[in-house]
Amino acid sequence: MRAMLKGPNADVLLSAKVNGVTALSVAVQEGNTEVAELLRAKGALDVKSPAMKFDLTPQNRWDSAVCVWGGHFKLFEPDRLIVEMTDILFGGVVAAERPIPKKDSGIFYYEMTILKLERNALVRIGLSTIRPPSRIFPERKYHLIKHGLPDEGWGYASNGIIFHGNDPLFGLFLEKEEKKKKEVEVSDSFGVGDVVGCGVNLATRQLICTKNGARLDTRDLFVSSAGDLFPIAAFFVRSEGRSNCKIEANFGPNFKYKFAVDK
Repeated sequence: MRAMLKGPNADVLLSAKVNGVTALSVAVQEGNTEVAELLRAKGALDVKSPAMKFDLTPQNRWDSAVCVWGGHFKLFEPDRLIVEMTDILFGGVVAAERPIPKKDSGIFYYEMTILKLERNALVRIGLSTIRPPSRIFPERKYHLIKHGLPDEGWGYASNGIIFHGNDPLFGLFLEKEEKKKKEVEVSDSFGVGDVVGCGVNLATRQLICTKNGARLDTRDLFVSSAGDLFPIAAFFVRSEGRSNCKIEANFGPNFKYKFAVDK
């Protein structure tokens, strides 16, 4: 950055805008005080970033054809926003019918209210690509898997783990050699009555996670996949025995909590 500010294109860097945002406003938003001070010293104007707009899928709902389970799985008609998993043996995942928008600006986001979560269960909100069943078990036909299974994903689990990996079930179905390196952050845990959110800044690809309206620290987590990304809800049992869980999704636009989209 220092070299760029001394170079022949310094004036371009000081004044240029991308989607209406200057280099200085980006440095301020990201908390990079050193770069911000350098830009100000060179005469860059402290231009405020324009207000972010949401880009949502308000007609979305859970898709019964893209799920896997080890227990009893129920979608509540007709809205299909509430999903309940009872007698969970190992875990299950349900994905939304529609992927997030493929755009280069705005915020995609959705909420999930925890209605039931028994002691030994975990639930996770997130975004994931979908792989066809033939890529998982090419030599077998599992009745547990219909049209696909969530694959590479990003999300926030009730034990406080903010996660990026190649299997929303934490590698439950994949062979060891298929697993990728996982990126993990530790944040606040959540439970019954909490409203958690997950999304992505479509311009920067930064992951967004919230708990009861509070934005969590995901400054180092970015959604890198170029494929279609679907909202997911995943359920796990973390100890021996069986468990139950129930959640309700809200795909907008009337969210229970507002949060600082420009954080």
